[in-house]
Amino acid sequence: MLEAILITDTLPTYTDKDGVIRTATFDEGKNPGWILSEDGKSVFYRVEWDENDPNAVKGASYNLTYNPVTLVLSFPDAKTTVTQGRKMGITDSIINEASATLYPLNPGVDEPIHTVGGTDDSESDTLSFRLDGEAVKNGILLKNSNDGFRIILDPGSMHLRTSNYSLNITNINSEPINNIVITDIPQDSRYFIKYLTGGPKTEYIKEINGIKPNGERVPIEFNQSANSLPSTLIDRETQNKILENAALYEAGQLEKSETDAPRTFDKVEIVLKDNYYLKPGESIHYMVFLGFTDPYNLAFDDVNANNNTLKNESQATANILVSGETYDINTTSSSSAKLENIVQKASIGKNIRDQSSTALGSTVRWNISVNLNGLAKATPFTNPVIVELLPQGLDFKSVYINEVFFRETAKITPVDNYQNSGRQAIVIELRDFRVRDLPSSGFSAV
Repeated sequence: MLEAILITDTLPTYTDKDGVIRTATFDEGKNPGWILSEDGKSVFYRVEWDENDPNAVKGASYNLTYNPVTLVLSFPDAKTTVTQGRKMGITDSIINEASATLYPLNPGVDEPIHTVGGTDDSESDTLSFRLDGEAVKNGILLKNSNDGFRIILDPGSMHLRTSNYSLNITNINSEPINNIVITDIPQDSRYFIKYLTGGPKTEYIKEINGIKPNGERVPIEFNQSANSLPSTLIDRETQNKILENAALYEAGQLEKSETDAPRTFDKVEIVLKDNYYLKPGESIHYMVFLGFTDPYNLAFDDVNANNNTLKNESQATANILVSGETYDINTTSSSSAKLENIVQKASIGKNIRDQSSTALGSTVRWNISVNLNGLAKATPFTNPVIVELLPQGLDFKSVYINEVFFRETAKITPVDNYQNSGRQAIVIELRDFRVRDLPSSGFSAV
């Protein structure tokens, strides 16, 4: 067990804008606990064993593991290069070397004191990095379609479908950021904001607002004690109107041209609390689910291809404190999805459940499956019938239907010499249904 660990960091050197090699600047005020050497070329930090700590039995190394030591250095007047109008920082790598001297608790008479790290050690802990010429980077937001940038048109069921986007905030700066506000803006009026989910613990969310076209903010209720934001309905008014119109249309009480519903909100805003800090390198992730304001009339445009692209934009703002000065971060990211007509397909399959060969008088069992996943979800099936034609020499014993949806109403009839084939068939008559009614991908039986 270690009584103490002495960390030694050799201050790196760099080339300034005048071509002079300089040593990185160490500021005691920014580095509590660190001590600068007399020659100004290295700094030291001593991690002590605390016998009063409940984890004292683990020694000083425990303190270092769970309370990492941070060293903050600056590089005044560092040379930068400019590429496409942006300061890109030093072109050469800077090398930083560190070592640790390990002091055992109650060492034996001949027990040595070890030092690990440094250029002469096989376990050298060196860090190579480059300086960036920008003190604050705005590009913290990335937005992407989560559906492969596609919207597959599902006629008759688009009121149940969504177009999904991911919102990723990553702190690419060297200091924490806070006062984070994320805004999602469906630029296409055919979109409305349906659900929002993800992010950090909801205790860090100050508020979620739906923003109307006139700028009015309407607070959205959400679960304030979850590990991340559960699926939260944003534009409830539009969603309810869409579902109401869909029910009336399918009942024949509303014309197709009357099924649209104008969206209530043009934007949704997530405001995180001021005391929530996103550390360098950390990320938060949200998902936004967009519905369609005119689902029954959303169609692929064969004439104007531009009309087949639905755009969505997000914005993020935040604050960052650098060298005692607060900077604003403001960034946007856009994505889109294109309408595609569905390519409908269905499949039927069979496979032996037991052995592929058997003796006379034995039982042979096989699976029958019908996969309807590739069909439009509104596709109706009226008086559906499945006919299983048995191989010559086999007689029907039983059928077990796996789906409860069909099992209780199915009519199963063995038919000898089916259509003069000389073979027995099993005719399975099923209830009427739409594909979207099925809890699974289709039908299966044994």
